[in-house]
Amino acid sequence: MHKISEIRSTTMPLDLSGTDEASRRFVILDGAFDEDLAMQVYLKANDGAPTWYPLVVDTPYAELYKVSPCLVECEDQPQLLDYASAMLDQLDAGCVLWLEDGVHPDQAAAHCRSLLSARDDRNQERFFRFFEPRWLEPLFAVMSIEEASIFLGPFSAIAWRNERGWRQVTRLGPWSGVIKDRGWFWLDGERQAQLSQARLPMIAAQLSSDYLPHHPAATEARVHAALIEAGQWGFDDLASQERWLRLDLQAPAGTLSSGPAHQILTRQDLAKGEKLDELERTIA
Repeated sequence: MHKISEIRSTTMPLDLSGTDEASRRFVILDGAFDEDLAMQVYLKANDGAPTWYPLVVDTPYAELYKVSPCLVECEDQPQLLDYASAMLDQLDAGCVLWLEDGVHPDQAAAHCRSLLSARDDRNQERFFRFFEPRWLEPLFAVMSIEEASIFLGPFSAIAWRNERGWRQVTRLGPWSGVIKDRGWFWLDGERQAQLSQARLPMIAAQLSSDYLPHHPAATEARVHAALIEAGQWGFDDLASQERWLRLDLQAPAGTLSSGPAHQILTRQDLAKGEKLDELERTIA
């Protein structure tokens, strides 16, 4: 039976003081954040001999080698731990994984490569940034327990940093030993819509933190509700969501659901940004 823990808050998992996990710590670092990633890995590894895997090798994305996400073992590698900690604490540059005891790193790399492709509505493979920390919490929120277990593969746990701080999911039980073929994960339109909705609480947490000192009503619950309402009118980019939130906080209660607001929001001659302009001019 597949068993996965709830998403929980945790401390920085690369802290040199150690970890509660018995298995070996790895990181996936996104080469797009450091063009010298390969050089840094070799320079900071003990004896210049890292255990690492550029994940685009032997995949349809080999031309992205210079910016490849890389799986890197950090256990007992103080300088690599420092380097990875700096990247993961300051940037959306990847995640931390614990490799189950007895599993060879080659198997871990093969599993990660199987996730680099996801299938869309047309059953075509597309590059899947499964390691991106902004999307890991939404992913685990919408995946079934079985999917989540397969997603973790040989890793007993995964941790990432988002707007809520460091977060972690743990597999409760041994790995099946099966590495799926590339493209097993489906990322169709319905799944993408689910992910966007599941990401809203993280965005709400950040915006609430930003606005609460200036607007006492900007609780996470209030902000989340405003983001849902904004999405119903097609405002799904962060800039538009934030403009909608400011309107919601500044205007009298119910203003954005009033008749005048509805008339503006349903006008066919206005683009989305122009609708917000008009709302700001007429009702805010």
